Order: sequence, then structure tokens, then C-alpha cells
Amino acid sequence: MKFEEKFKNLFPDMKKGIGRFPVTVVFSLILFIVAIFTIESDFYILPEEDLWIKYLIIAIPLSASVELVREKYLENKRSNFFRITSFFGIFLFIFFLKIFFKNHFATETINITATILIFYVLFYLIPIIYRNEDKEKYLQSVVGNQMITIGFSIVLFLGLSAIVGTIDVLLINLPNTIYFDNFVFSASIFGVAFFVSRLKEKDESLKDYNLPKIVEVLICYILIPLILIYTAILYLYFVKIIFTLKMPKGIVSHLVLWYTTFSLFIVIMATPITYKNKFAKFYKKYFPLISIPLILLALFSINERIFQYGVTENRYLVVILILWLLFNMIFIIKADVKWVLISFIFAVLVAIFSPFNLVNVSINSQNKRLERILKKNGIIQNKKFINKNNELSQRTKNEIMSIIDYFYNNASEIKRKKIKILGKTYEKPEDFMKVIGVNDSWKSYENIDIQEKNIVSDIALKTDDDIEITKIKGYDYLIYDFSVSYPLDTNETKEIDNNGYKIILKNENLTIKNIQKNIEILNINLNKIANEIYLKIKEKAKRQNQSYVKLPENDLTYLSETKNSKYKIVFYEIHLSEDDKFNNLNINIYFSEK
Repeated sequence: MKFEEKFKNLFPDMKKGIGRFPVTVVFSLILFIVAIFTIESDFYILPEEDLWIKYLIIAIPLSASVELVREKYLENKRSNFFRITSFFGIFLFIFFLKIFFKNHFATETINITATILIFYVLFYLIPIIYRNEDKEKYLQSVVGNQMITIGFSIVLFLGLSAIVGTIDVLLINLPNTIYFDNFVFSASIFGVAFFVSRLKEKDESLKDYNLPKIVEVLICYILIPLILIYTAILYLYFVKIIFTLKMPKGIVSHLVLWYTTFSLFIVIMATPITYKNKFAKFYKKYFPLISIPLILLALFSINERIFQYGVTENRYLVVILILWLLFNMIFIIKADVKWVLISFIFAVLVAIFSPFNLVNVSINSQNKRLERILKKNGIIQNKKFINKNNELSQRTKNEIMSIIDYFYNNASEIKRKKIKILGKTYEKPEDFMKVIGVNDSWKSYENIDIQEKNIVSDIALKTDDDIEITKIKGYDYLIYDFSVSYPLDTNETKEIDNNGYKIILKNENLTIKNIQKNIEILNINLNKIANEIYLKIKEKAKRQNQSYVKLPENDLTYLSETKNSKYKIVFYEIHLSEDDKFNNLNINIYFSEK
């Protein structure tokens, strides 16, 4: 193939694409104008300009889907009249959505995102509904065109930015917002027109269409092996659970789901090459079956969290995704790819726009959970509230306050998100808190997600009157508030001079030298000592069921001697990450020379 033909295939006739999808291109132009107006405004003309941009994004996949329907079913009809009607119809539809989404279903942003996803998937679905063959090839071509479009748009943006930057430096000063303008132009005007120009025609044959060789190699010999290795790791964890009889960690559901969703996408992309590649054929045939136990493991993991802490919006979406993946892996993937797309649209409709959507189910679940806690602790008796403030454990108070926080933290976004118990709805958190007798001792409560993980993030020294410094008695010198940040950098050395002594921290080793005598009086592995202290106090700290824990000095002190010194290290602050690793240590070092 000559270079001119290759270039023509890669860079299609954009005029033809604009003529095929004129309404879509017009909406991309309107989106560009509104976005530029928002970027360049010195003040917000409308308080919800960003939302209007999101609503206009809906019009892009919606108008393209409408045009695909016209091509398929109304090709010989009056196309101009249809397009004009669809343009104004889509505008009215968006205005209707703007009014309706404000106070219905989920938050406005979630409603918009779900609508974009539905029309985006419809855009994929419509051309393959009645295709008898090459459905996966068609999807391959659309995904490939998207990747090419993104690449060209990035190059155009970088090129325009380089030109603007040169003009700004050499000729005239330009506002910084012009770079954002370039980005919006590259993504909306150019990106949309370029993409629709590359789309296959309604009945265009895909018999001779093949993925580029480099993409086949990427799928068959890089992505599929990586997926199978990742699968093996998850199966090893599955076996570990069986032998140790320990419940799976909450993060398992996320680790399984996102990789399985991506793997399903690769199954679809690999389907057209299964006839010539045995590895791709093996993957398509067996991976759906292999993935089912892992999806069930994710379901079991999230079910444990729901049983303990009720349904929240995030957990609801995880369950919907699990059921969607399970359905596809069991029934659909060996049949027809169109059902993958149809089932996805159905899942989104149920999750966001049905009476059993994520918000309604979560509100109902958390209200029932709160009522169970109140009844269990005797706060509700005979359908009346009883003040039992002095009899409640701190953990119970934390649990109640976390539920109150769930309901009222984002109350302005979802106005129906209110506590409703014993037939009464509480509009404000104070109203409910007054009824059950909340006082200042309840105020130190944990975020609902931190609480359920039982994570200790900070450990501090507990002393009288909260004075976090101990007496120097028994030692000659004190190095106060020596800070150690993790991860420790093997190439970095921290040095401090203090009263004639040099303190050096390099990698894991802490060294103290007498500068005048040039004698090393202390050389210890600080990381080893820190781990020893943490292992000693870990279970005691977790039993407090708080993220911030205070412990007595004896628990946080390490005593020892060397031939040149005796020393004491007091860990008065230990900061931990969610995976139980050190983020930062603050220590006091007491020592005396011998």
C-alpha cells in the first residue's frame, strides 16, 4: 500500500464524516463555545456552568446514536427534516433532564454520568444489533478509531500549545487560559469530527478488516499472559483463605472486579483472532469459567461488609458490577456480544434510575441498621426513645454517629437522605441527636469506611494532662522530636548537630557521635526497634477500635545499652498507613555516655 493510501486511511475525509453526523458535530461546537465561555469568564454567570457542560456532553453520544438509528431504519426518509427535528428534540430532552435530575434518583453528577454511559454504549450497540457476523470486528474498529483519535488529539493539543507558548515568549503575552482553550478544541471540535469520519458505514463489510499486527501481539502475548498471572495470584489468595479460614479482605472485591471487567473487554477484543491464534482461543474459551470462582469470592467479601455495616452507594455499585460480570461470564460471553452491552445498559438503569436504585436501597439499609443498633442497646423500647447515654460503649457511640454522618454529610445533594425511625423523618441531625441524648462525648467518631476497617492510623504517648514529653531523669541528654519519614531513602542522609553531638540517620541506622571526642557512642537499627515496639502494642491499640490511640509510656519505650552509652527511645507519635506500614515516627532519644 502506498504512503498516500495509508495516510488517507489513517486521516479520513472529515468533510464526509461531518456530512454523516452533522447534529453531533454541531453539538460538539456548542459544547466548545460554552466551555470556552466558562474558561474565559472572570466570574461565573451561572452557578452551575460546569454541570451545563456535562449535560451538553450527553448530546454527543445521544445525537450520534440517533443518527445511526436513522441510517439503519429511515435511510430513505427526509434526512434534513429528521436531523433538524432530532437537534431540537435532543435540546428539549437535555432541558428536561436538567430539571428532573436535580431532585430525583442519585446526585445530579451521578445521574449525568450514568446517562452518558447509557448513550455511549448504545452508540456501540446499534450498529451490531442485526449484524449476522463480524460484531466483535466492528467493536474492534470503533475502539481502534477511538485510540487513534485520542492520539491525534493529543498531538494537535501539544502542537498548538507549543505554538502558543512560542508566541507568548517571543511576541506578545497571552493568557494562560488559552492552553485550556486548545485542549477543549482538540477534544471537542477536532476529536469528534475526526472520530465520526473514521466510523464504518452501515453495511460496510469487515471481512478484510484486521487489527494491526502490533495490537494482536499486545493482546495475545502481553495482556493475556498478564491477566492469567494475576488470576493465578488471586487463586493463591483463594487457597490461603480456605486453609487459614480467615475472611477475605474488603479490598478483594475491588481487586477482582476491575481486573475482571478489563479481562472481559480483552475477551471481546480477542474474539476475531481466535481462529488463527490458539492462545487467544484458549483464553476466550476458558477464562470466563476460571473467573467465576473469583467473582463469587468478591461477592462473598462485599456481602460480609454489607452484613456488618449495611448497604452504602459504593457497596451497592460493587454488587451490581459483580452480578453483571457473573451474568456475562456464565451466560453471555459464549453467545452474542450484543448481550454484554444490553446487560450493561440494563444494570445502569437498575442501579441509578429504578425504584431500587443505589440511593433508595442505601437509605433504607442504613435506617434499618440504625434502628437495630438502637433497639439492641435499649435506646428504643416499646416504640419510644430512652436516654441511655451513660451505658453505651464508645464503639456503639461511634457506630451511631457514623450513620448520622452518612445521612447528613451530603444532605444538600440528596434531600431525601434523612433518618426515618418510628415513622418520623428528622430533617436535621441535631433533631435526632437531641432525641437520643447525644452529648460532647459522642463527638469523636470515625468515618464509616475507616471504622469498618478497624484501622489504627495514629498512636501517641499518653501522659498526665496530655503533656507529650517525659522527664530526662536518669539520662544526661535529650534529643527531642526527632522525626523519621517513610519510606526510608537509601540514598539520603539526615544529619543534626545538638549540644556537641551529631545525630545521623542513614537508611535504617541511627548513629550518635561526640563531635569533640570524635567517638561513636551509639549505632542502632532504628527501623528494627520501631517494628519491635509496634508488634508489642499492635493488638492493644486495635482493641480500642479507634483510628487515633493513646498509650502509656511503658508501651512506647525501648531501653538498652552499648559499651559507650545507655539510651532510651520513646516513640511519642507513630503514624501508620492503611496497610499497616509506617508513614512517620516522632521520637525522643535519651542517652548518657559511659
